[in-house]
Amino acid sequence: MTDFNFQMYTIWEWILIIALFLFFLIQLYFILRYFLRILFLKPAPESIFENHISVVVPVRNEEEKIQSIIEELLSQQFSNFELIMVDDHSMDRTFELLFSLTKKYKNVKYTGIAQDVRFSEKMNINLGMKAAKATWIVFTDAEVPDRDREWLKKLNCYINDDVDAVIGYSNVVRGKGFLRFFFRLEKMWQFLQGTAFTLGGRTFIADQNNVLMRKKIYFEAGGFRQHINKHYANLELILNEKIDSKRIRVATGNVAVLSTIDENYDMSFRNLVKKSMQIRKNLSVFSRMALFMDEYSRIALISAFTLLFIFRPLYWEFSFILLFIYLLLLFIVLVSNQKRLKEQKIYLSSLVYMLIRPLFVVLIGLLMFIKDRRDRWI
Repeated sequence: MTDFNFQMYTIWEWILIIALFLFFLIQLYFILRYFLRILFLKPAPESIFENHISVVVPVRNEEEKIQSIIEELLSQQFSNFELIMVDDHSMDRTFELLFSLTKKYKNVKYTGIAQDVRFSEKMNINLGMKAAKATWIVFTDAEVPDRDREWLKKLNCYINDDVDAVIGYSNVVRGKGFLRFFFRLEKMWQFLQGTAFTLGGRTFIADQNNVLMRKKIYFEAGGFRQHINKHYANLELILNEKIDSKRIRVATGNVAVLSTIDENYDMSFRNLVKKSMQIRKNLSVFSRMALFMDEYSRIALISAFTLLFIFRPLYWEFSFILLFIYLLLLFIVLVSNQKRLKEQKIYLSSLVYMLIRPLFVVLIGLLMFIKDRRDRWI
């Protein structure tokens, strides 16, 4: 190892060295304080008691698949649940078929909106909440291949008097397309970061899907009365505002829900980023500051290492040791979690995305701002 001579460094090089150590310590704090907690999650003990659960499934133009969707959900190895299908202004015969299918299956209900309205997603959630009779409710996508038949049974095991919500993972299945890949990475990162901060004492639920919650929380909050004009984010706003992190459990085991939704992933990715921004706006000041420090100290750490390597290549060993320890800890967190999230083939790409995401989001935010300004003049 090269001898360390203090007198050989200029004041700017000392600033870089100090910045490197400072940002390393900040990132080490976030890893130890938040992210490493995920490694110690344990499955809930099995429960023989089945709590009554309402499963709400929004559908739109699913005429050809609606029966198979219902039959797949009814195949759950859990008996004490009702299935509520919410039709989002379908243009085909979906609503008509739901009427006949509810006659065939006793524990299936249906509701929906007859026309396309503003804030239709919030309207659908409200209709599902009002139709639900159970104490516990969970929203899920319609088309989920390979859904675990014990999905509800495993979520049910976390229910007790000290719990208000159980968080499960939700994403889309692997497929072709660069934008779809980025969409998956962003969804996975939002879940991991939200889970880490929630376990660390700061409630941050990034996705309403696959979250089992007490229904009364929604009505005690007055529904979307305070959030009706907030675009992109929906039930997440109420969950983050009303539920204490100590009363949230993160589900382990095979409860991940990977859907096959066909979307315009360019629009979906941008909306996903906008949704994250909207959710963060409604968090406490300290939570927003913590999220900001976590993400941008990561970029600052990589930048300080790069600049030090460029200007002082003979002394790279010191910074490389710090960077190696940091990347190793991140990799351990990602690998251990991706196995239980059914995301086992994106280790390296998710690590790279995690490191560059803050700059990526700033760029997208800038492009969205330019586009919105331009559209006003068209």
